[in-house]
Amino acid sequence: MRTHTISIIIPCYNEERYIETCINSVLSSNYPKKLMEVLIIDGGSSDNTCENIKEIIRNNSNVRLIHNPHKIVPHAMNIGIKESKGDYIIRLDAHGSYPSDYFSKLIKYAQELDSDNVGGVCITDVKNKNSKSLAIKEVLSNRFGVGNSSFRIGADSIIEVDTVVFGCFKRDVFDRFGYYDERLVRNQDIELNKRIKRGGGKLYMVPDIQCTYYARETFSELAKNNYQNGLWNILNSLFM
Repeated sequence: MRTHTISIIIPCYNEERYIETCINSVLSSNYPKKLMEVLIIDGGSSDNTCENIKEIIRNNSNVRLIHNPHKIVPHAMNIGIKESKGDYIIRLDAHGSYPSDYFSKLIKYAQELDSDNVGGVCITDVKNKNSKSLAIKEVLSNRFGVGNSSFRIGADSIIEVDTVVFGCFKRDVFDRFGYYDERLVRNQDIELNKRIKRGGGKLYMVPDIQCTYYARETFSELAKNNYQNGLWNILNSLFM
């Protein structure tokens, strides 16, 4: 099984509280550094996000900061995909932290399963632990709070799914099925994965692959995020 180059794309906007943790976890990967590029696509952050990224870039030549004038995620992803050079493209989130074997496992299973997109289980946590944030963590970790999303509640074995989180795409997926829909402010990953499935592509969730997602830590932030996700779920159906 040959080793592949990977392009890691991280959209971000005003993520000064999370971006260093995210990038440092990526750079701590056991995947060969010479085969890995990290593209951080920033939507014009007004906090210290870019300054924090530039400080990391000084000592890491495989990290690049790219401006996204359109701000939103689908534009960021499309910019990153077109700038990338890897055999596989991995979409991450700035609110995440990724174990050292995350990328090696993604590539291993991507090849074994011949998948078009493969991902794992997303474990919810909070950076600042208090009664409110821990309550939010429990809601987002429970089947009654998130439904039957396999990437949140896990599975006993590898399963074929309709969507994955923070997954690993074959590079030619975007030639065969198209890029991210730039009309969609939210839920663009779900729409793209459904398009891949409809076109005969294969998506898998592998429980052995795990990462951490840092949830929003106030009820108002959570409510705003969930409302927007719900709204865009409805709007997405108009585009599909």
